[in-house]
Amino acid sequence: MTSQFNFPRFIESIIDKSYYEMLDAARLEAHTAESVSSGIKGSVENRKAGAPQYVRKLKKFIYFLEHNGIPHGSDIFDISLYKKVTDALIKRGEFNKSALDVLRK
Repeated sequence: MTSQFNFPRFIESIIDKSYYEMLDAARLEAHTAESVSSGIKGSVENRKAGAPQYVRKLKKFIYFLEHNGIPHGSDIFDISLYKKVTDALIKRGEFNKSALDVLRK
């Protein structure tokens, strides 16, 4: 895992990737974080270190990318990270500026 259950660090690690690369990286990261939080040596420590919360944040981010909508329960800090990603994708021409509309509500 690239960010040891640190969502902002994960976002920084993918900010220069394409939309599809971001989506793939988020899916892989969520799967990896889920797999280390149960049924293996160290899973208790990983859960205590925040693996379940990290997985939830990743899944919300995946939802945001797939549906261009803010998932229920997203906090203002996570929404600011979604905006950062959206800005990067707009700058590269992968998203239209209207993608920011959902973040203004």
